[in-house]
Amino acid sequence: MKQAAEFGFDETGYMQAFEKVPRFSRKNMKDIIAYYVGFSSLIAELGFKNYQLGKQVDVLSGLVPICSHCKKVRDDQGYWEHIEDYLTEHSGAVVSHGLCPDCAHELYPNLECTQKHKH
Repeated sequence: MKQAAEFGFDETGYMQAFEKVPRFSRKNMKDIIAYYVGFSSLIAELGFKNYQLGKQVDVLSGLVPICSHCKKVRDDQGYWEHIEDYLTEHSGAVVSHGLCPDCAHELYPNLECTQKHKH
């Protein structure tokens, strides 16, 4: 009522309008604020992940210069790096190593498991 008088409002109308304003306890307000903070954080995180994925798609969908002999990849600055390092840096992929049957036979021709069988 003091505010209504101070600003020159009709006290009865001011109090009726004031009664219509929803009121929340401190706990409810803390819960509501926590919800919106969490929701905002989620939206921001998803937006950032979407941005990162877009950059990865741009890199991996473009032309990648690769040496036909050693299989190193030339990056945007003109440096040549191992394809494993390039893929890990630009896609977040984890690269593991193994030998295909042709290379295993070439490198270890005397091992029984790498000998080519005739059909």
